[in-house]
Amino acid sequence: MLEITHNDFEPGEKPKKLWTYVRKEKRTVSGVTLPGLFGIRYFGFDAPMFVLIVVLELWGLANLLYVGQFQIIYMAGAFLADFVFAIFHHVFSMGKTCVLENKIVIAHLLAREAVCGKKTAWVKPEDKEKAIDGEAKRLEKEFRRTVTFRKVMAQVFAISIFLLAAAKVFLFYGLQDSFDGLTVTILLSYIIVAILHVKVTGYFFFAVLAQIFLWIDEHRFIKGGQFALEPNVPNWRGIIKTDAELTELRVGEHAIVNTQTGQYAFLTHGMLTDDELSGLIRDQRSDRAKRDVALHGLRRQINILETNPTPS
Repeated sequence: MLEITHNDFEPGEKPKKLWTYVRKEKRTVSGVTLPGLFGIRYFGFDAPMFVLIVVLELWGLANLLYVGQFQIIYMAGAFLADFVFAIFHHVFSMGKTCVLENKIVIAHLLAREAVCGKKTAWVKPEDKEKAIDGEAKRLEKEFRRTVTFRKVMAQVFAISIFLLAAAKVFLFYGLQDSFDGLTVTILLSYIIVAILHVKVTGYFFFAVLAQIFLWIDEHRFIKGGQFALEPNVPNWRGIIKTDAELTELRVGEHAIVNTQTGQYAFLTHGMLTDDELSGLIRDQRSDRAKRDVALHGLRRQINILETNPTPS
């Protein structure tokens, strides 16, 4: 899932944004936790669990139809409501929340770019650093406030899922008018379904959606050259600001090289996935080097997310 199979291809806006909704793997590097941005994990678990959700939902609704003689349209609404709540829960849990959690990690780099981008004559170098620190704190506070709000909204929809599950169980119990083995089975099945809706549904849905839009962009690339990059030429070059000695290496289409001026350049070509960034970090010798490569690599990933390749 979500593999880039062409070296000179970078997908457009939709696949990259949808990528921020799929399941990630957090990585801790020298005290820095990378939440993950362009990675996907455990789709092989999510897919069968989503099938289980559908089976249990249909089984529960079939039993409600049997004891209550409800109209199909009402049952269809009850069936779809769980999925709608699950999608909204996921929209607030991931996506923009994922991006902001990554930006919190690199808040100081973002602040430095913002402050240095202003045409300000600093009398003392320390004044500039104080301004950067102040801007970093402001950005981090702003990001955290938005993340907190979005996570609260996600919990509202999670609670809605469990309340709807409880309503279905009580409805079945009221119609059945007995607490027998079938009622217990219905209760357990809806508890399982509610948990899986919160933990699985959104990840499965957005992984499939991201893959579809990735295929669409790849088809445009193959047929008409859209989203094509110049072959064998890095489409981005940035300087890694570090006092550490870095190890020069290449992972896929990306590399860290020592320039003639004694600085280290971060070269990327197309998408920089979480696994590729991890490869660039892993072989660095010191904790400081790993940390600086991780932060600058994450900054590049954010840049890839927020910009789009120019179609050829």
